[in-house]
Amino acid sequence: MENIEARISIEDLASFFIYFGQAHGEPVTNLKLQKLCYYAEAYYWAIYEKPLTGEPFEAWTHGPVSRTLWDLYRDYRWEPILKESQLPEFPKNIQEYLEEIARVFFRFSAYQLERMTHNDKPWQKARGDLPIESKCENTIQTTDMMEYYKRYVT
Repeated sequence: MENIEARISIEDLASFFIYFGQAHGEPVTNLKLQKLCYYAEAYYWAIYEKPLTGEPFEAWTHGPVSRTLWDLYRDYRWEPILKESQLPEFPKNIQEYLEEIARVFFRFSAYQLERMTHNDKPWQKARGDLPIESKCENTIQTTDMMEYYKRYVT
């Protein structure tokens, strides 16, 4: 697949969810943030067949992880991310898309989102036969995301 320029940065995507959580009185943890960003990227691939951020996600033990976000927010560990966050400015269609992702997925806990990603084929395929507790840095393929999540949007 050709290299297609991403629409927004992974950092701005994370800022959107951090801001959304704070605005709704439900600050996100790094675990929840990772899953929200993963689903935003995966469903964007499924709907538009191109990247939202272009950020790779790895098939870690607790579900998909963006190493960029992990590096930015790992100091929060399992605690809510309470840093001050501004709502990034996005084109209207991106803003509406992210609000829909938040509406659908934000109601789930971090643990529920983790379990959901564990049931999804792209994460499972990237991990292969590894036991759940084994370390894995394999990248979840965007083609797998696009094909798998397309069934939920068509």
